[in-house]
This record gives sequence, structure tokens and C-alpha cells, in this order.
Amino acid sequence: MEDLLKLPKRIQEQIRPYLKEVIGTTIIDTKIFRNKFEKEKEKLLDKGIKPSIKTMYHLTDTKSAKLIIQNGFNSSRSYYKAFGRGVNLCPKLEDVLKYRRMRKSDSKKVSIIVAKVLIGRAHGNSSSDETTVREPNGAVYSKPEYMMPKRGFDSMYSLNPFKQIWIIPSGSRVFPIAEIEFIEF
Repeated sequence: MEDLLKLPKRIQEQIRPYLKEVIGTTIIDTKIFRNKFEKEKEKLLDKGIKPSIKTMYHLTDTKSAKLIIQNGFNSSRSYYKAFGRGVNLCPKLEDVLKYRRMRKSDSKKVSIIVAKVLIGRAHGNSSSDETTVREPNGAVYSKPEYMMPKRGFDSMYSLNPFKQIWIIPSGSRVFPIAEIEFIEF
């Protein structure tokens, strides 16, 4: 739990109400991820786009979290396409924690990756309640209007006020800074 104290105060404050559910914390500080992230930032600046950097949260199983810690985010490994193809993230910890209740898992714990996210130009993405998608793994969701950002954009966000989700198609624009293991409900 010492690593928890190394996180920025703002993140610690978001975690505090859930401390009894936290199993462990790992700080991720990999030069390779930081360099990829900085190169992506330079690309946006070269295009005349001033990117914003936001702290967001990604829910995953502990096995996938270990892969993210080792290799960074790989947007092609995204299983659920409910919001589009790419890395799905929430700007608030409380929002991402809601999704752990909807996951199907035999595991007694889940991981949340805290990440810095590079956003250039983003657009909203609505879901159609008329088109239901059923994945082979049992996931069911409403098909989003766009699976990838429109031309000239590099990210999307859900227009549903109850689902604050961002979709970042490029894994190198998501810089993992910590893993927090939580008890599964």
C-alpha cells in the first residue's frame, strides 16, 4: 500500500472511499511507455493540435493488467466494442468501478489501471438502442454509431451521461502509471 501514497493527491482522494476494497497498488514507471507517449504528443503538436492530458481509469482482469504493465496498452486486444474499438477509459474512478459489477469473471479481484491519456481532437459517439450486438463471450451491448473516430479526430467519448467512457484507438496515447487491485463483487 506504500505505492498508493506515491500517486498524486487527486488520485489518492478518489481512491480513499474505496480503500477497504483495495488489495494492492503497483506504480508503473517505464521509460519505454513514457517515450512512446511523448512521441505521440510531438506528432499532435507537429499537426498544430495542442493535446490535453487527462488522468483516466481502465478496468481489466488481473491477468490482462500484468500484460499492460509489461507491454503497455494494445488497443487491438479490446474485447468489448460497446463504445468503439480501442482502449476504453473513464475519467472518474467511481464510474469505472460501476463496470466491475457487470463483468463476468471467476476471479475474486479486478485491476484498475490509472493512466495519463493524450487527447487531441475528440468527438461524441452515441449508441443505438435499436441495434443489439451479442459477442461470443456473452457480452451484449448497443452498437455505437462509430467504431473508430471520424476522419480528422483521434478519440471519441460516449454521449450517454450515465456512461462516461472515452475511446482511445492508439495504445501509445495511453500511458499507464499505476495498477490498483480491487476485490471483485
